[in-house]
Amino acid sequence: MTQPKTTFDPLIYLNGTLAGIAVLVPIPPVDWVLETVFRRRMVRDIAARHGRVVSPEVQRIINQEPRGSCTGCLWWPITAVYKTFKRFSRKILYFLTIKEASDQVSYYWHRAFLLNYMVAEGHLDTPEQATLARQVMDEMLTDTSTSPLYKFAAQWIHNVQRNWRVTLRLFRSRNIRQFLKDNETLLKDNWNDAAGYLSALALRYNVLYEQYETEQKINLGEKSATTPSHEQSEKSGLAPQTATEEAGADEASTGETSDPAERSEEQKN
Repeated sequence: MTQPKTTFDPLIYLNGTLAGIAVLVPIPPVDWVLETVFRRRMVRDIAARHGRVVSPEVQRIINQEPRGSCTGCLWWPITAVYKTFKRFSRKILYFLTIKEASDQVSYYWHRAFLLNYMVAEGHLDTPEQATLARQVMDEMLTDTSTSPLYKFAAQWIHNVQRNWRVTLRLFRSRNIRQFLKDNETLLKDNWNDAAGYLSALALRYNVLYEQYETEQKINLGEKSATTPSHEQSEKSGLAPQTATEEAGADEASTGETSDPAERSEEQKN
């Protein structure tokens, strides 16, 4: 197990921060576009921070939206309209946007921490490992509203949201870097306070990853155990005989019967 990095690194959390505060932009669907752009950059830039390059296939696995059923595909236009209406309503009721922004920033800070740890563990080296790591990450990100980082995110958003023009200027690379640098001491103090929580988060990730990996090996082992016999039966063109059929075949070849009454009658004759 790699020792998790629990200190604040602006280069690790830069894209996640921008993806989180995108909801503060009061122009749908510009907010959604900005969030998507910075969310997709996270895995590539975090890997680069480690001096590594993540393959396009691994990036696709990490960044793809959760796949739903065909029913979900059919309902997609209605869902899109609903989400757009929801975003517009939250621009009107701005206090709801502040709550969502706190949720989003906390979510993306957790995602950045986990991606950083996944890269360090080597779990993004192959598509197979990345698929397992993505499943674990999705499970761990289902609720981030009870962590210390959520409290820090809510405080930070309260300072950022006072002027939406200031928020827009943050999306310029030099501005957000300067902003993070100006607040680096505060953020580092917050991350130090959350060090124990982040270490426990990394430990939980490892436990879940090993669990998923073990289940995958068991499933692959069961498939490999059943496939050869099935293929052999198909190649021979014969179905496996049951115990009754085999017994009947033996009796026919020896001329004997298994019925005691018939055997007794034969002996009298």
